[in-house]
Amino acid sequence: MRDPLPRVQRGLAAALRDRRTQLSAAAFVLTALACYLYVLVGNINNYDNIVCTPEGYGTGLRSGRWMLTLLGDTVGHAMGNFNLPLFNGLLGLAFLGLACQFLWRALHLQKPWQCAVLTAITAAWPAAASAMLFSFTVHYYLFAVLLAAVAVWMADRSGWGWLVGAALTLACSIGVYQAYFPLAAALLVLRLLQQCLDSETPWKTVALRALRFVGVLAAAMVVYFLLLQLCLRLYHETLTAYRGINNMGKLNFAELPQMLVRCVRCFYLLPKTGYAFLTNSRLIRWAMWASLLLSAVSLALAWRDRDWKKIVTVVLLLAALPIAANGIFIMAPETATHTLMTYGVVTLFYLPLIVGDGLRWRRDAVRRWVSLLTCLCLAGASAGYAWFCNGCYRTNYYSNEIMASYYTSMLTRARSMEGYTPDLEIVFVGQYVEDPTLCDLWSGTPFIMGGRSTASVQINEYGRLRMIVMSTGMGTRYATDDELAQYADSIAAAPNYPADGCMWIEDGKLFIRLCDPSTVYYY
Repeated sequence: MRDPLPRVQRGLAAALRDRRTQLSAAAFVLTALACYLYVLVGNINNYDNIVCTPEGYGTGLRSGRWMLTLLGDTVGHAMGNFNLPLFNGLLGLAFLGLACQFLWRALHLQKPWQCAVLTAITAAWPAAASAMLFSFTVHYYLFAVLLAAVAVWMADRSGWGWLVGAALTLACSIGVYQAYFPLAAALLVLRLLQQCLDSETPWKTVALRALRFVGVLAAAMVVYFLLLQLCLRLYHETLTAYRGINNMGKLNFAELPQMLVRCVRCFYLLPKTGYAFLTNSRLIRWAMWASLLLSAVSLALAWRDRDWKKIVTVVLLLAALPIAANGIFIMAPETATHTLMTYGVVTLFYLPLIVGDGLRWRRDAVRRWVSLLTCLCLAGASAGYAWFCNGCYRTNYYSNEIMASYYTSMLTRARSMEGYTPDLEIVFVGQYVEDPTLCDLWSGTPFIMGGRSTASVQINEYGRLRMIVMSTGMGTRYATDDELAQYADSIAAAPNYPADGCMWIEDGKLFIRLCDPSTVYYY
């Protein structure tokens, strides 16, 4: 048997010498520094991040993420799943950088500038920026992006071994985070579109490749569900009902047309409709319109194929692209779409690269102008998202500072009460704070994404008790139902915090009334 190591070494050396690899890597490093340096060293916490401090990897198997549980338990056994933003973030970015290398290879981009701008927009996309706020699990999520990119690259290679490998790799990616399935599906649609626009590629080749890609996607989903059921049995767990996880994949066919329309609207009309905080500045919206316009102009000026089968196929693929990219609407129709779930939509910016690359231009001057505008469009969008995520991180930083100060002031006041002793338990009554003295200057800014919190929101998020421990070193808890019944008269007589009289000592406990205990608040 021949030793494969020399062949691997030669291939790696050739890849490192490739100008596309070098420019893509440089673009990734610059974009990552511009976008994520602040969050890597800023010790920024949101509702989940503070709860998973100092240790944790998030909700795994009960949310259908069997691969996350397997990875988390393995790493936890080896070295612990500690929430270390710099280490976890750098590891995650290394995975994302490798994913970008596989992405442009999977899409067969030939020009270095194309690889660079594709890498930049992928690195700056809000789904990655949002993941960085969850530093306890960011390295797992971005590893899943790498698996999805590798699966697409493998799916386009000849041979049954690559086909099986692609399905298994994609199943593992979905097992870490299900929302990366639409990313893989959209990339495969783009690859088919690229081949269909190539006049030298026969329609039959495109059709056979389409069957292969559909087979990979279907097989990956089947493997995912089979392994999910196996892991649920082995761990004696059941799926949570949170955000409809236990109903994932169950379609209401009466609502399917509405879902498909929403998929299309939230892709081709995304600059107008907007969702999941993807379009929070005019620069980004302009770049999105420009991306769509450049794709249309490229098709109008350069496509000369008169094969009706190819024409129909291109139309179908352009219709399938938004459905694939926004597949999370169909996979989990009951859940609100978090920014983390939108990585498939980044293909909107890939579209002009694929369309322009797949066509045979007759006039080089026109091609050069379209290429220049495409480069400027994606570079501008990347810069816009870098500005956006830095604003979100800075907003979250000041929210943390305000909360630390707020709770320090609250507990200092509590410890200053007459009769206070260190053995008193501090017990909160109610979970909602409405304090008119709380000033939140960042709440009116456009810096909003899934995972970031302003002070006016963070004060009522479920991580309050852990935030208090981390910022003041003091333990607190909420009143139990029995305590609410036992001290009902005292609770009813007290005003809400921060009014005078909101704190009192009774039976060895220091109570702080935040609100009427019957008040329900959904953050």
